[in-house]
Amino acid sequence: MDIRTYEIGMQPIAEDSVVAIGVFDGVHLAHRELLHRAKEEAAKRRLPLYVFTFSAEAPTAKTSKPLYSSAEKCRLLASSGCDGVLLSPFSLVSSFSAERFVKEILLQTLGCSLAVCGFNFRFGAKASGDAATLSSLMAAYGKETLTVEPFVWNGDVLSTTRIRELLLNGDMENAAEALGERYHLTGNVEHGRRLGHEIGLPTLNLSVDDGLFAPKQGVYAGRCEMNGREYAAVVNFGTCPTFGARRPHVEAHLLSPIDDCYGDSVKITLVAYLREERKFDSADALLKQIENDTRKARSIL
Repeated sequence: MDIRTYEIGMQPIAEDSVVAIGVFDGVHLAHRELLHRAKEEAAKRRLPLYVFTFSAEAPTAKTSKPLYSSAEKCRLLASSGCDGVLLSPFSLVSSFSAERFVKEILLQTLGCSLAVCGFNFRFGAKASGDAATLSSLMAAYGKETLTVEPFVWNGDVLSTTRIRELLLNGDMENAAEALGERYHLTGNVEHGRRLGHEIGLPTLNLSVDDGLFAPKQGVYAGRCEMNGREYAAVVNFGTCPTFGARRPHVEAHLLSPIDDCYGDSVKITLVAYLREERKFDSADALLKQIENDTRKARSIL
């Protein structure tokens, strides 16, 4: 898949295409429906499908932190079958008028003949443009627009805000259903304080990107994927108060032994919320609780 970062005045990357436009944070079921509709239209026209979206690490008009990094967003978008993604820092285009956005990005850079957006799409300086504005501007250039209607899930219009609420409540099952796959964290295994090794409970440590959304702190049944293998795990997301609280991070105790994996890329999937994180009076008390957590995790996984 062709992934590029938008730059003002960049060379065209497509002569004629269908373009799906949106933030696509989480690439949840509503986003997937929009992308599916865009893919169908691209197939009818025998044109490539490009996605225009914003870099996850860049601030957007919405103040909520994104669920996933740009790299993970692109991986999820790739699963929709698009041919390419054009990522743009929000700050680079936030001052564009609606007409400039259409002319320079959609038409000149992406060769867009059909733009596909959601019913609540906003664009242009101070979010001055909406789906109707996009349709009018595209029509002025002899091009088309498809506006996708709201996606209703469990009786309500599905949004990333709703998914954040589910994750903050530890409702991993419904969050997974709304996302279209289980919520996960990605990164590289890093060195911790080795306190787990000292008490006979080795863990994988994964730092948490401060720029990304953080789920409910606590203990989860989860899965770790690395080097082509998957491992059941008890995952703690929090500050580890028993050993002196520190900044929020992820520790995963794998339920089967592995070799040294420092520096390896890992995907940690949070399957079910088990309990809140709390401070124990001793390492022995913590170990006893983790034995209970492990039994629960095994039954769930």
